[in-house]
Amino acid sequence: HDVRAACVLLAAGPRAAQALVPSLPAAPQLQAMNLVLEGPWPLGERLGVGARSGGRFLFLVPWREHMLAGTDYKAGTAGVPSDKGNRPGPKGGEDVRGFRAEIARAFPWAGIEGRRVTLVHRGSVPGEAGPNGLWTRPRLVDHGATDGLRGLLSIQGVKYTTARAVSERALGL
Repeated sequence: HDVRAACVLLAAGPRAAQALVPSLPAAPQLQAMNLVLEGPWPLGERLGVGARSGGRFLFLVPWREHMLAGTDYKAGTAGVPSDKGNRPGPKGGEDVRGFRAEIARAFPWAGIEGRRVTLVHRGSVPGEAGPNGLWTRPRLVDHGATDGLRGLLSIQGVKYTTARAVSERALGL
């Protein structure tokens, strides 16, 4: 079917714009990791909590009968992460152990050391390393302004915490 529109918003993932228009530059990516830890949730109320660690914000939230902790970011190759390293073993990989120790320091009341990691969740998000560390943010590109492709917008890296603001920016464009 032919579809006519004044504008197309492409929100199909970090590589979708390059698949449609191969000449577009790839967005810089970071590798992100969250850990799912066995429960139960240690507080009386089921609410998310945050803490600062080394200049960044970490979170710990209840999820079903588990806890979700995040997010660790590393500069690295931007590709679909492999399944290798996502299945937790008795001790996990070095990156999992290091992040788990950081979470334990940030949330000492949660008893992280005594909890088993049940899932390692990894993915790519738009972001890059800068002079003050790593930063992430959703990427909204007006390809008419940047690449001469009038009427094409692409959006990458939307998270629950940023979806509304990015959607409003996209509608504004």
